[in-house]
Amino acid sequence: MKEDRNIHLVQFADGRMVTNERFFLHEYEKQGTGKPLEKSIKFQAGDVLFLLDPTWTMSDAFYPIVQELHRVGGRAFAVVHDLFPLRYPEFFNMKEPDAIFKQWHEFVMRECDGLICNSKATADTVSDYMMEHGIKPEKSTNLYYFPCGAVMPNASGKVRKKLCRFLADACPMFLMVGVINPRKDYATALEAFRKLWRNGDNAKLLIIGRHLINSEIEDEIMSVQSRDDRLLWLQDASDAELVYAYKNADCYLTASLDEGFGLPMVEAANFSLPILCSDIPIFHEVSQEQADFFPAGDSDGLCRALTKWMKQDDHPDPNKIRIYSWRESAGSILQILRGRTEPYMVME
Repeated sequence: MKEDRNIHLVQFADGRMVTNERFFLHEYEKQGTGKPLEKSIKFQAGDVLFLLDPTWTMSDAFYPIVQELHRVGGRAFAVVHDLFPLRYPEFFNMKEPDAIFKQWHEFVMRECDGLICNSKATADTVSDYMMEHGIKPEKSTNLYYFPCGAVMPNASGKVRKKLCRFLADACPMFLMVGVINPRKDYATALEAFRKLWRNGDNAKLLIIGRHLINSEIEDEIMSVQSRDDRLLWLQDASDAELVYAYKNADCYLTASLDEGFGLPMVEAANFSLPILCSDIPIFHEVSQEQADFFPAGDSDGLCRALTKWMKQDDHPDPNKIRIYSWRESAGSILQILRGRTEPYMVME
C-alpha cells in the first residue's frame, strides 16, 4: 500500500466492491437520484483489501473478489479475533453458525496473503489449527498480531447501596468481570470459593457480568447468592458501578479457559488492581507476567492460590502492564498493511 494512495471504506454489493464512505449504495438508489455517489472499485497492482470484520456468511461471494485482486497483483488481509466455535464446539449450541464460522475462517486461511490476529496467542491458535487440519494456503499466508487497544471505563454516578455495603466489608474482596458463559469457567471459581468458605475463610466474591444463556452455572450462582452473603452477582452494573468495583476490590480474578484478549484484565490494571488468573497463554501475554497464576479448570488449585494470595502482602505490580490505545493498535495494523512489519510466522 503506497502512502499517497487513497484509502477507501468499501462494501460488497451486487457482486462487486464499492466505496462506502457515506451510505450504502442502495441508500442512494432508494433516493431516486439515478446517479449513485458511491463508486465501484477496480483493483490495481499494489492494492490491499483489508477485511477488518469477519463476514461469515459471504465467503463464497468474497472468493472471486480475492481472486481478482490477486490476478492484478494486489494483496488481501483479514483480522482473526478467535477460533472459539472451532476449538470449543461443546460451548456453542449453534450448528449452522458454527459451519458458517468454519467456512469463513478456512477461506481466509487459504486465500488471504496475511492474517492479522488480536494477540500472539490467537496467532499461535491459528497456526496450530491450520497444521492440525491440513489447511494449505493458495500461495503462503503470513501471520501477524497486534496489541489490542482499550478504552478505560471512566464514569461517575450513583452506585447502589447493596454494592457499597458489599464492598465496604473488611474481608478480602475478589472481583470477576465478564459474561456468564462456560468458557469463562465461573464453575471452577465458585467451587473454589465454596472450599474456602468450608475451611473458614470469609473472602468475598463479586461477579459483574450479564446473563447470556440459561445454564446450570447461572442457576448455581443464583442459588449460592440466595444462601450466602459472601457472594454478589450484578447482571446490570452501570459503568459507574464497574469503576467503583475496580477501585474498591482487593484483587481481580479470572478463571477463563481461553480468551482472544481479555479486556477486563487490562481494565483492572488501569485501576492498579492486582490480578489472579488462570494459567493460559493469553493471560501471560496480556498481563506481561504481572499477575499470579493458578491451573486452569482446577478448583483445588484455585483454592490454594486464593489462600496463598490472602496471606501475602506483595503481589505482581499491575501498574507495570503496558496499556495500548486504539490509535496505537491502528498504527500497528497500518504498519503491517504497508509491509513494514515482519510476519510472526509464515504458513505454506
